[in-house]
This record gives sequence, structure tokens and C-alpha cells, in this order.
Amino acid sequence: MKASLGRTRIVRASEDFVLQKHRLPRFPLVLDPGGALVEPIFDYLRAQAVQRHLAPGSIEDEAYILCAWWDFVLGQPATSSISLDSIVSWTGTELERLRLGNPGARTRRRLSRCLDVISRFHRYLLQEHSYSQGHEEWRAANYVARLDARLSDPSTGKVTFGYSAKAKNGGRPTPSDDAVEQVLDVLSSPDNPYLAARNWLIARWMRDVGLRRAGVASLTIERLRASLVAEGILAPNEHFTRAGTSSKSRTEMRGAVERFRQSGRTFVTAEIIEKGGKTREIKVPFQLLHQTLDFIWSERAKVQSSGPVFHGYLWLSLKTKDGLTAKAVGDIVKDAFVVADVRGSGHRLRACFAEEVVFRLYALAKGSSDILFDDHQILIDAAEELGHSDWRSLRYYLNRAARNYAALNRAVRPATS
Repeated sequence: MKASLGRTRIVRASEDFVLQKHRLPRFPLVLDPGGALVEPIFDYLRAQAVQRHLAPGSIEDEAYILCAWWDFVLGQPATSSISLDSIVSWTGTELERLRLGNPGARTRRRLSRCLDVISRFHRYLLQEHSYSQGHEEWRAANYVARLDARLSDPSTGKVTFGYSAKAKNGGRPTPSDDAVEQVLDVLSSPDNPYLAARNWLIARWMRDVGLRRAGVASLTIERLRASLVAEGILAPNEHFTRAGTSSKSRTEMRGAVERFRQSGRTFVTAEIIEKGGKTREIKVPFQLLHQTLDFIWSERAKVQSSGPVFHGYLWLSLKTKDGLTAKAVGDIVKDAFVVADVRGSGHRLRACFAEEVVFRLYALAKGSSDILFDDHQILIDAAEELGHSDWRSLRYYLNRAARNYAALNRAVRPATS
């Protein structure tokens, strides 16, 4: 006997939804046709958000994929096992829909993504301790009890259907300086002075510091204050916001930053939380620091005084007066790319910074000694500065650095010969 067919659906949690002390606005909740929470999917998505710190957009995408899979499972006999044959059957159905040209049919590339998510979902359930324990009666009625243990093999989700991925950066080139300026012009165009300043600075932190959208969203007033205290620019008990300072003390603070710069430093170090919940150290240029301080003491102060602020995040939403989420940060910059007719998104601003970092390290290594030149060490150092987990992903930038360095040498040599 088959379970009753129906549509699994997604509802979204509220803007202030908190899960295990993590703020997850509009977190997707997957409900079965009877309106009950699908707990295995909820537990998996919770782990993706809290443990792996997956971006909200990726979590929502996985929720939709698992919705489609759950609908398929509901159409199977309630006591049947869920095995590789089940996945093959679902895949065959989807490929047939594509062949017939049905509206909404998944492309082969999209289907490959679906299989990867479904495979990861099953591996999580089969490995999660709480699902492998419990009373026999509870386990017998549970989705996990129907899973074939062979679904824990990661290879079950690695299917490409013959398509080949595009070359890295083939569709999203690193934008030129002129293209970046076009994007910044769009971001600074809103009539609201606060939005213009906020959006422009968000992009500058991506471009000049190399932050991902999660890193930008994690910036808080307290983190900036702590970095200035650590550098000796502020006293430990010194206030930082406009509400806690006078015009005179803010002028003195600007002077302290300038004296710090004149001591020979080219940046201020700070700590941020980025992808995967990892804390890393960043280098903040003085010009960007001054611009951010002006923003905190002017436009942001006006928004802060107009209503409650809950977490002290640097970038406030006018709608919630709370901090912008990483998704909101990414959407703001992506929309500006679209309006400016420039290919890419905020991550391409980070690519501009990555290109500069690798070129600087390459030029320093070349200038010190050709004999001791080590391109692997350049990539390792660059990965550490950029917060990359895999230095090999930066090989593209090293190749560009080599070409640019050679071109620069050719341009300079005639003038010095």
C-alpha cells in the first residue's frame, strides 16, 4: 500500500528565528502534506546551517531539492527500503520529464546537483549518532530505518550526465578597475544617504580587504573597537560610538589613527568571522578605516538613534534595525552588478583583491631571489591572507601574476636601458 500522495512544502521561520544560539532569519522549514515538520530534513538543514555555516541561499536551495525527493518517497510503499534503486528510479523519472520537455523539468546539470544533495542528506542521517540509536519501535517507524547502508558511500551522488564544467573564471572574469567603479557608482546612487554610504562601503570592504559576504555581515562595532584597542589606538575603556563620544574625542581618535599610520604602518589588523565560522585576521587600509569611522559617526548614528538595535552589527537594515544577513549583503552587491551591466557578483570584488595579493607576493619573491623563488610558498602565503582552505585554488591568480609581472618588466626595461 502506498502512502497518500501530496505536496511537501516549505514555510519560512520569522526574521528573528534563532537556532542553537545562531540567528537564522527565514530559515526554511519543510512540512509534509499533513503539515508536520519533516524532522530528518530539518535536522540535516540545521546541521548545514549551524555546523557547516552554509549560506542561507544554499540552505534554501537544498530545502527545495529535498522537498522534491520527499514527495517521491511519499509515493513509495511505506515499508519499502530506500536504496540506490530508489534514487535511480527518481533520476529516471526526472530524465524522462526533461526528454518530453515538461515545464519545470530539471536540466542534467541541475539533476547532478540534486543527487549530490540527496546523497549528502543520506550520509548525514546514516552517520548521525542520534539516528543510529533508540528503541526498536521508534527506529522501525523512522525514515532512517528504511535506508540502505550502502547510501553512505559518497560516490552515489557523483553523477555528471556527461556535461563538463566550464573553465574557472570563464564566465565571471575579474572586473577591471573601470567596471568596479561602475558598480560602486550604482551602490552609492540611492537617494537615502544612509543606504548610499552603507552599500558603497560594503563593496569597498570586499574589494579592499577581500572579505566574503559572510565576513562583511559579521563586522560589528565592538570588533572594530577591539581592533583599535589591540593596536593601541584606543584605550581599553574608551568609547567608540557617536553616542558615547564628543566631537572633540572623535577628532582625537582620528588623530590617533593618523599618528599610528605615520609610525610606518600601512594597515590596521582586525578579526572577523567568515565562511565555515572561522575567525581570521584581516588588514584594513587606513583610508577605508577613516571612511568607516565617518559612516559610524554620521549616517549609521542617525539610523541607530531612530529605533532599537539588537546586536551592534555595522550594517543595519532599515526594515529590521538589525544587522544585514550574509545573503542580504550578497544580494545588494549582486543587484548593483546587474544594474551596472558588469558580469559577476560581490565575490568578483574579492577576486580583484586576491589578484593584487598574489601579484604582490609574486613580485616580492621575484625581487628577492630567482634562485630561491618558490611558487608553492607564494600560494600558501596568499591562501593564509585570503582565508582560503586550499592554496591550489589560487593557481589561476599565480598564472596571471606571472604574465603581468613579465609585461611590467618589458614595459620598464626600455626606459632603464
